[in-house]
Amino acid sequence: MRDACLRRGGVAASMPSETDSIVQLDATLCHGRATYWICNLLALACRGSMSVPVYRTLRADASVALHAVASEDGLAAFVPGSDAYGHWKTGVDAYMDAGFSVLVKHRPYAHSRSPCDACVKEVAYLLMAATRGIAPCVLATFCVQHGDALDEDVQLVVSTGQCCSVPNRTAAAAQPQSVARIDTLVVVSQLCTFTLADLMQSPTARAVLPEALALTFAKLKQMCQLHLGYAMVKLNTTPESVVFCPSLKAAGDDEWVIEGIRYESQTLDTVDGLPMISNFHAALTSRVAASCHSLETSFVMHVLLLLAHAKACFGARVLRIAWDHLLAAGDPSGFVSAIDCIVADSKQATAFLDRVSYDAEEYPGFHAAVLGTVADVRRLLLQGDTLRKYAASYGGRADAPPLQKSEAATPVFQEMVKMLTESTAADTAIFAPLSEADVVRERTEAEYMAALELVKAARRARLLAREARCVGGGT
Repeated sequence: MRDACLRRGGVAASMPSETDSIVQLDATLCHGRATYWICNLLALACRGSMSVPVYRTLRADASVALHAVASEDGLAAFVPGSDAYGHWKTGVDAYMDAGFSVLVKHRPYAHSRSPCDACVKEVAYLLMAATRGIAPCVLATFCVQHGDALDEDVQLVVSTGQCCSVPNRTAAAAQPQSVARIDTLVVVSQLCTFTLADLMQSPTARAVLPEALALTFAKLKQMCQLHLGYAMVKLNTTPESVVFCPSLKAAGDDEWVIEGIRYESQTLDTVDGLPMISNFHAALTSRVAASCHSLETSFVMHVLLLLAHAKACFGARVLRIAWDHLLAAGDPSGFVSAIDCIVADSKQATAFLDRVSYDAEEYPGFHAAVLGTVADVRRLLLQGDTLRKYAASYGGRADAPPLQKSEAATPVFQEMVKMLTESTAADTAIFAPLSEADVVRERTEAEYMAALELVKAARRARLLAREARCVGGGT
């Protein structure tokens, strides 16, 4: 991958597949060259065809933009057809026809010891996750290096906004070059329409948040499972990194039905999608071998990281919705049973956390945050029973041991959350009860939502009545 995407300007792709293979697009054709994609993406930008939603990541490490290109009449002409993706010929359209997203990272890992190695590592984790259906499928990913000359095609795009859109045209042979510095990392992926953070911050989306969280926890558990002898660990598990992609199902010839969680924005536009995991930052993503892996510890750790970010960014009421699901009767996501398994086999949990700590040494700038995260997981799962007592006492169960005030008020993962949210006052006390102010806000929000539903129902009734008059020949 390093040779293909860095030294030869190639393009890699990855989609869900039983063969777990990552494809390098044919470099003898235009669509297999990074320059071809640069030209056409620049042309889209020049024509104003890209929307730019808010996207948050580690701003101290890279300047990031996420562009969405929705499709109403099929995919853009420059995107290669399904034949370009080899054994994925069948089913590729289901990932492409809704449109695509373009992630652009400028100067990625500029402050790390080896920016090129870090960039390759991130791309590798992303492509591996995409083959398992954990990350959005990747139509193309490539790097733009420092010192790359803009050829005549790129100059044409910059000056006129036009370009070649014939993906199967024969391309000139690529000349290997030395890798000095990566200026830009580009990922063209399956369309991402909204994030878990969008759902958490929107009062109108609270009704679908429990279902969205259940699907998100299931996706996290899938990521934590062993695959080909290794399991993935992703410490920047945040609401922003959970993206929702339209799931297209065939409903006849050339017709699709979109499935998934329905998100209704404040403008009353609706989009549907299923959760995927994104942003596999090299310093915070690693793999753990089967010999020291603990599925239960990994799953609980990732869930708690997500909850800490939810509490810090969106408050106690959103956190309560998450706890209501995780600790509901019947253990719907297997969270409580995972805690019990960790207590029963603490040796494997210790081996797993030791391995995560070891991986942190490669990136000194993130070392303290990773070690702090591991220390908090040890404290919660191995050195005390805070998490077990909270799970047992949740909902006011009289037979459970009470959680002390000092335990409830103790923050978790503060270093990690502060670093990722760029906040110096992040509240990550995920075991603290709702305050009186939270209860009042929750009651007020419920009244507001009830009133909003009445307004929406009245609007729908007027629209139906107008349509009925039109059908009946009235005005």
